[in-house]
Amino acid sequence: MDVLMKSGELVATDDGNAITVQPRIVTPLILFVCGIAAAALFVVLSVLLSGALPALAAFARWAATTLVLLSLCFPLAAGYVSVARRAKLDTVTQTLSRGRRRYPFRQIDGILVRTTAILDQKVLTIVARVGDREILLVSGHTPGHAEEMQRTAARMQALVSRSRSGRGAAAPGSDAEAPVTARRSGATGRFVGAVLIVFGIVVSGSAYLLVPDLVLTRHGMDFGFLFWPVGIWIAAAGIVSISGIAFVPHGSTRPRTPGAVGLRVALVSAWLVSYFVVAFTRL
Repeated sequence: MDVLMKSGELVATDDGNAITVQPRIVTPLILFVCGIAAAALFVVLSVLLSGALPALAAFARWAATTLVLLSLCFPLAAGYVSVARRAKLDTVTQTLSRGRRRYPFRQIDGILVRTTAILDQKVLTIVARVGDREILLVSGHTPGHAEEMQRTAARMQALVSRSRSGRGAAAPGSDAEAPVTARRSGATGRFVGAVLIVFGIVVSGSAYLLVPDLVLTRHGMDFGFLFWPVGIWIAAAGIVSISGIAFVPHGSTRPRTPGAVGLRVALVSAWLVSYFVVAFTRL
């Protein structure tokens, strides 16, 4: 088996009859382990501070509970990524599969490397043209992977062309003149995630120090929701963004099956509901 490309996000292999792009789920699993470890440290901190600084001990307990809840999501995220972002070109079935979608080779007009600019940084992706759509096969990578991506795209195109020997196929390459389809790249996800994490830490830290008793409520209600934990949930969204999970489909390259949409709705709902459960307080 020939390894065409290997990075921190995926591995592309060619066994002669099929080319498979398999996402690597190391990052979500590392985040899971780190989250549990951090939660354990907060538990120890809460015990040590329970007598001298009860307010900080309460904060540590909040943080530990939140980290445990969020960390449990990462194994689920890893499983979702491994299925939804897996791509395979199979000469036996004459199909391109991306997640749960299947596209016959006869519908593929070409496989190419596309270059886009995001925040003054070039990002490379490999896409398959199927009619007026573009199917994302390899997500955003930096120009340092350009040679590997060109070789992978060329091998994919050659495999499709060989299987469709009776019909001409487009040659692989970059397509600077083609219209750019809006999509979220790995670089963009990491940048947005980092911003959300920093912003969330600042919000929770400053709110806890300045207005720890601020409660979101309405007139006449005998309960409300503490404000300062909001930043923790903002930071959690940033962590999920860095891990590669998109809550909302971006462009035509994202699967739009009912199952994928339902999973996103469930994740967003769990993210929102968990805040209201944890931040709930009686007045």
